[in-house]
Amino acid sequence: MEVEVKYKSKNSRYSKVQFIGMCICTTPSDLDSIEGTSDNGVYLGYEKMEDDMTRRANAVISAAQSIINSEAIDKSDSTLKVFVIPEFFFRGNKGAYYYANDFPESDFYNSYDFFIKYLYNMLNTLKTSAFQNWLFVLGTVLTTKDSVDKNAPAYATGDNLLDVYYRLHPKDANGNLSETVRGGIRSMLKVIDGKVPVSDNQDLAYQDILKDTLNYCDATASVVIENSCFVLPGGILDGGVYLPEKILKKYKSKEDFVLNSKYKEIDTGYLQTITGYTDIQGSDERKKKIMDEYAIFEYEGIVFGIDICLDHSRQRLFNFLSKYPDNYVDVQIVTSCGMSIRENAVIAKTGGTVFNCDGEYTLNDPKLATDGNHSHTSLRIVQTQINPAVPNPAAVLSDNLTPVDVPCTLSDGNLYPYTDYHLHIYPSQALGNV
Repeated sequence: MEVEVKYKSKNSRYSKVQFIGMCICTTPSDLDSIEGTSDNGVYLGYEKMEDDMTRRANAVISAAQSIINSEAIDKSDSTLKVFVIPEFFFRGNKGAYYYANDFPESDFYNSYDFFIKYLYNMLNTLKTSAFQNWLFVLGTVLTTKDSVDKNAPAYATGDNLLDVYYRLHPKDANGNLSETVRGGIRSMLKVIDGKVPVSDNQDLAYQDILKDTLNYCDATASVVIENSCFVLPGGILDGGVYLPEKILKKYKSKEDFVLNSKYKEIDTGYLQTITGYTDIQGSDERKKKIMDEYAIFEYEGIVFGIDICLDHSRQRLFNFLSKYPDNYVDVQIVTSCGMSIRENAVIAKTGGTVFNCDGEYTLNDPKLATDGNHSHTSLRIVQTQINPAVPNPAAVLSDNLTPVDVPCTLSDGNLYPYTDYHLHIYPSQALGNV
């Protein structure tokens, strides 16, 4: 029997929260298209796992250090600075970090142990006093103890789907696929995930085949991957030691992994057709331990809810609120690679905030200053909280707030599709009755 325990906002040393988003594209790199997507993509990064993670950790540290003294940063000790990066920031050149060789008794280890062994120490700079009053939402880390089986029946399924599709849409006289064709699979994957509406086109029947095939692959996946968001407090308070909170992604998007293994000179790694996510049990999302898989936790008297991409669209946190009414959060964060804020999935209370940092879409909203290259951030204030008891419930949100935009460039061009990115520094917001 589940025990109902409410999280309630407590008196906090923080009266305000300020969001900083690392607006960077985190999709695979695409061999056929200007946009990095999963249909014909390849994972970027370095062959040696520790080298890859170190370089990505250094990118986070460099970004945070570059703006720590910015006039746009609220230096008050009563303002919590929340630095957010997109989903898939830590993924490696095979699509997930394989750790069984490093944990011989791997049945007893999971992504939390992996994070503590590797990334926790690589990010030590963020835990120094310079980042006191900061909280880092580190996108996601993909890990697995299952190796790739290239003889698995579904391993070549993505290739077969693409081959059939391209036979239906032959190349032009110059041997090139048109933009319409190159975007076809990509558009269908978004439709299947519910990210974009169905449009009238000649591929509706093929779309159903693609959906059924990938659903079957999800059900029979031979590799279990944990897509984990880690939330790491910065700074050192009275000599204390802070450990991160872990949140697991629940719903696997049809775009989460590359579909193909066609490029034989590249060890493609973990494919959409052979991977699945760890099952999350129960409906109560309030964390009991820092290393459990749930999505709501309290930090310094502030109640946070974390959505990872498709979990937001599928209303993971709203479904929790529907079962446990009045468990609203103070701050809701959506770290994603292909998602924007959905009013029917926001469970932040009236006066609360919802923040999205995305590594695939642009919003083209003039209020947002500058989108990133295939990426965006968005901050909105809850004017009226969602009411689960009414038909078609939805929160009433403010327009997007306008951040200070800081253009940046990565020193390493081998990690993400584009070296340019933006840091978006939003004005601090009151935390209401926290």
